[in-house]
Order: sequence, then C-alpha cells, then structure tokens
Amino acid sequence: MSDKERVDRLDDAIIEEILGMSGAEAAALVGAADVAASRKSLAQAKGMVGKLRLARAKADVALDAAGAAAIRPRTDGHRVNTLRKSDPALDKKMTLAARSGTANAEADAASLDEDLAELDAWEAQDRDRS
Repeated sequence: MSDKERVDRLDDAIIEEILGMSGAEAAALVGAADVAASRKSLAQAKGMVGKLRLARAKADVALDAAGAAAIRPRTDGHRVNTLRKSDPALDKKMTLAARSGTANAEADAASLDEDLAELDAWEAQDRDRS
C-alpha cells in the first residue's frame, strides 16, 4: 500500500469518526467558538455560491436576450477562477496554499471545485427536505 493510500484511509477514518459524532460531542471536542466560526464560514460560502449562481443566471439571461446559446464552461478552473476573482483574500490564501509558502494552484482549484460541488449537493438535499 502506498503512502497516499494510507493517508487516504486515515482521512476516511477520521471523516467517518467526525460524521458519527453528535453535534454536542463535536462542540465539546473543538469548543463553541470554533463551531460558531465554522458555521459562519459555511454561511459565507453558501452566500458566495448563491452569488455565483445568480451571476450565472444573469449571464444566461443576457445571452438568451442577445439570441446566443447559453454556453457555460464546465471546467474546474472556470468556477474556481470566478470565485478567486470575487474574493481577494481567498485568492491570496490559495496562492500561498498553506504548504510552507509554496503553491499548487491546480490541486487547490480541483479541491475547491470539489468543495463547491459538495455545497451544491447539500443545498439540493436541503431543497428536497423542504
């Protein structure tokens, strides 16, 4: 088994353990301030996703009004670049990439796009529950 596979298995086990905790257990483990900060970050991320969706919808309407077919790039980089342009602080963090000052923009872009897709899925689940 490679080092990457070992780390992936460890990541999966940690995530499974965390997801199996109740809200009270997680709050006791990390503290109320961290829980509040995480909720605030998630709310901000959801707001950013909403703004991106609104901008996408406005662009589609403008293209439709102009008689053009709505063509939306589906590459990982497009969504990430749009998000980076809308948030200079995020752009700077991604550039530094929390890797002792070295950057790996492709890996960061793919990871961020996965996170955005996960947020989309959560929002879809929330809509289905309502």
